[in-house]
Amino acid sequence: MGRNSEKNAVVTSYGKGRKIEKISINIFEDEYQSDANHYTVESANAYCKSINSMEFESDSWIFAKLIKENIPYYLHNFIPFKFSDLILKLEDYAIQIINGEIDKKIICNAIKSESNEVKSKIFNNMSKNASNNMTRDLESIKAISISVMKEAQEKIISYVQYLIDCGVIISPYIAEDELIVFNKDK
Repeated sequence: MGRNSEKNAVVTSYGKGRKIEKISINIFEDEYQSDANHYTVESANAYCKSINSMEFESDSWIFAKLIKENIPYYLHNFIPFKFSDLILKLEDYAIQIINGEIDKKIICNAIKSESNEVKSKIFNNMSKNASNNMTRDLESIKAISISVMKEAQEKIISYVQYLIDCGVIISPYIAEDELIVFNKDK
C-alpha cells in the first residue's frame, strides 16, 4: 500500500417516503483488496445496482450510492427518486434539457402509463410540433411492459441525477441544512 489511494464509501440508506430512517457507511480504498471484507469499486457498483433494484410493496425503500471522499453531498442524494414526483418537481429548464438529450422513444416509454399531469409537464416544455409528434408516438404504443417502462424511467432518473451531480440543474429536494461531506480522517 505504498501509494496514496483514493478513499470511497458506499452509503446505504433506509427509509419511508421522503424520510431517511437509517444510514450505513462502508469505507474502502480505490485499489485491489485481497481481504474479502473490503469493497473494490467494481464490487461496490455491483452492490449498489443490486440494492437499488429491490422493490418493496409499501413506501419503504433501501438505496445505495458510491461516494468519494471530500466531495459534498446532500441528504437527498441518498433517497431514491420516484419518477412522477421527480418530473413534477423539476424546473422547466431541467425538463427542456431532458427533452433535448434523452431519446424520444425512451421518454414515450417512461410516460406512457403516467398521469396527464406528468405528460403535460413534458409536453409543455417542447415545441408544439415536437409535442404533437410525441403525442402521436404515445398513441401508437398500444401496450408496454412494466419492465420496459421502469427501465426508461430509470434512464431518465439516472440522467437527472447526473445533471444534479454535475451542477447543471438543482435538485428539487434540496434544503440548505442537508449538506454532508465524507472525510475518513475526521
